[in-house]
Amino acid sequence: MLEWNNDYEIIDSLNDTIGIGDNGGGEFIALEKLPNGNIRIILSPFTDLDKENHIEIGNSFTDFIRRMNNDEKWFKDNDTK
Repeated sequence: MLEWNNDYEIIDSLNDTIGIGDNGGGEFIALEKLPNGNIRIILSPFTDLDKENHIEIGNSFTDFIRRMNNDEKWFKDNDTK
């Protein structure tokens, strides 16, 4: 995992973020450590490694799994529920 993060320069560009996978669409899923010490799960593009591009997809790993299990959408504009 560290090699993958190094290859994509995630560690160098986003020192509080570690990628854990990708969605196959040009974005990676990562754990981001927040200033208050909490961890959130984010989705971010490989093309512009800036934390301003992070989209929260879970406020914890458990929340991320719950959202996926409930088929929640990350982008409200595309939400068909």
